[in-house]
Amino acid sequence: ARRHAVRRGVEALIGMGEDEAFFAENAGDLLWCLSSLHQTAADPEVSVAAGVAGRRLARRWLVERPALSPAASVDLASDQLLTLGTIEELGLSDATLRAELVARLARISPRRLVGFDPRRPPPLRVGYVDVDLFYDALITVYFGERMGVQLGGAFAQLLTWLPQLWPYPTAAQLGEERYWDLVYLVTHLVYTQNGYGARGLDPTAHAEELAFLRDALAPVLEDEDLETAAELVDTLRAFGAWPGDDPPLAEIVVALLGAQGEDGSWSRAGDTSYDRYHFTWTAIDALRDYRAGDR
Repeated sequence: ARRHAVRRGVEALIGMGEDEAFFAENAGDLLWCLSSLHQTAADPEVSVAAGVAGRRLARRWLVERPALSPAASVDLASDQLLTLGTIEELGLSDATLRAELVARLARISPRRLVGFDPRRPPPLRVGYVDVDLFYDALITVYFGERMGVQLGGAFAQLLTWLPQLWPYPTAAQLGEERYWDLVYLVTHLVYTQNGYGARGLDPTAHAEELAFLRDALAPVLEDEDLETAAELVDTLRAFGAWPGDDPPLAEIVVALLGAQGEDGSWSRAGDTSYDRYHFTWTAIDALRDYRAGDR
């Protein structure tokens, strides 16, 4: 049942890429999703389908991407460079574009690139690191380093400030909205440190993150937030958890299988096209088998 659901979900994801408006807005995100599936999916059918679609859409992006004027924003240049990094992982390249983007971003200060200088303490707000700022820096620095380019600082430098978040605050301490932002940050701390499913993580080396993710299961289930629940399943599996012998994770897997739409995607009433895409991606990752096994 899981394999069938995952294959249908991947077909739905690929179909989303055919929507011109969605692709124009979310090309980098979708290409990374397909590249990740191609590189880490244990099911050869999923891996091949994601790779073929990813390369086809990558060629399209290289032709259709917005031209960079001298006045183009730092965010646009950074986004295009990170998208190009994903395209390179799919086996395509554009050396001229890479050189142009790297040269342009090399002139930009860390503060403009990621909001602060990772070599110095990040901004604190009411006793904790600004969650949104830290998340944006985490993604930019990680994917830059993944393609061999330093954007704002080194990933290891950024992680040295992580203990300022420990112990992770509870929803009562942080407020509900900020708490869900923190859950999203912690899941992505796992993703960036396990290569988005390429390897497992040592539970003892990441005890704070593991405890926080475990504690988040109860409020997520109470809130019936299946999208976040799927991310919790996926990230907890990075520490060796498995739904087969973990009742809360098993409950989420059963709920995900039952919530898949007729078109193979996952969504809720009122979802935007991006919401539908992201929910579908998280559900696939919670349900699929990874090449690295039960990490």
